[in-house]
Amino acid sequence: SLVVTDAIGCVTTTATVTINVNPPLSVLISSAGTSVCLGATDTLMANGSGGNGGPYTYNWSNSTNTGTGSPFIITSNVNTTYTVTVTDNCNPPAISTISVNVNPLPVVSMFSTTNSGCNLPLCINFTGTPSPSCTSLGWNFGDGMDTTGALTPTHCYTSPGTYTVIFSCKDGNGCVGADTIPGMITVFTKPKAAFSYGPTPLIQGTPLNFSNQTSNGITYLWNFHDPSSGADSTSTLANPPAHTFNDSAGIYCVQLTAWSSSCVDSVIQC
Repeated sequence: SLVVTDAIGCVTTTATVTINVNPPLSVLISSAGTSVCLGATDTLMANGSGGNGGPYTYNWSNSTNTGTGSPFIITSNVNTTYTVTVTDNCNPPAISTISVNVNPLPVVSMFSTTNSGCNLPLCINFTGTPSPSCTSLGWNFGDGMDTTGALTPTHCYTSPGTYTVIFSCKDGNGCVGADTIPGMITVFTKPKAAFSYGPTPLIQGTPLNFSNQTSNGITYLWNFHDPSSGADSTSTLANPPAHTFNDSAGIYCVQLTAWSSSCVDSVIQC
C-alpha cells in the first residue's frame, strides 16, 4: 500500500497495488523412444508449464540441426542429444535436454542356386546369411508369396517374369535389416514348337508347304532331313519356302526347333 503526506500534513487515502509473480518456466521432454533404429523417425514432445501460462514457444537444437514446435519429428543416424528451449515472451526461458541412442541395423545377405530358368514351375533354392543379433527372419520372393523363419527356403515360381527378392531379419531392438536384389530371378517364357503342313497325302516331287504355329518363339531351325536337297535341307526362317522331296519315295521326318531367350522346344512330324 502507499500513503502520501504533503508539506502541510495532509494525508492521502491509502492506495494499494498488487504485484503478481509468475512461477518460473519449466519444460518436460518425452519421446516415443529414447532408443531408435538407424534411419528411423522419432517424435519428441515438449510440455511447458509455469510462467504466464503461455502460449509457449519451443526451439530445438542439436549439434547440426534446429527446429521449432512440439511435437518435433527427428531422424537420427548417430547418438544425439537434443536441447529444447521454451519461452513465453515474459519470463526467463527454461531449457531441457534428451538423448536419443541409435541402434545399428542388422546386416544380412543372400544368394540362390540359380537366377533364371524356363521350365514351370521353376523351383529355386535360396540361402540367407543373417547377423548373429537376428531373432526373426523373413523372405519376400517378389511374386506375392513370402515365408518366415527359414534360412534355406525353396520357392517355386509358376509364371514367367522378373522378380525382386528381399531377405530380412529383425533383431532384439526391433531393428530390421534387409538385402534387396532387384530382378534377382528371371523366369523365361518357354516356346511351344508346333507346325502344320500340306497338301496331304504328299506325292513325290510335289512342293510341301509348312506353316509355323509355334507360340512364344523368337528364332527357329527347320530340318527336313532330306540330304538330296543340299543346303535346302534346313532353314532358319520362321516360315520356310515350300520344300520338295525329290529323293526316292519314303518317310521323311521334319523337325522344328524354336528358341526364346535361353529356352528351347522341338517338335518332329513324320
